[in-house]
Amino acid sequence: MDGIITLQPVAVANTRLTRLAFKKRFPASKWKAARAASATNIDLADFFEDFDLATYIDIARQDVIDPVNALMLAAWPVEIRLTQEESDAVLLEPVQPIEEFHG
Repeated sequence: MDGIITLQPVAVANTRLTRLAFKKRFPASKWKAARAASATNIDLADFFEDFDLATYIDIARQDVIDPVNALMLAAWPVEIRLTQEESDAVLLEPVQPIEEFHG
């Protein structure tokens, strides 16, 4: 070695999902119930407005993590409320190639 350091690129996990992939990570019945309830619930309306306006969903962003985790609160009806396992499936599962946003 002549004192030259060669840096190797480090692979960074992709956290950007297509909107459809994000939706499909939720149990279908709970997504539909939450979407229907958004007509009368301002918090759900805001969640779905963000979803509708987004180009993609980055599951590493705090403004995505917080609302998904909030759906685990006991105050939500069981038809909407996520379990810990369901929340983890939405936020923590590695992004699969078919789910990746390429933009």
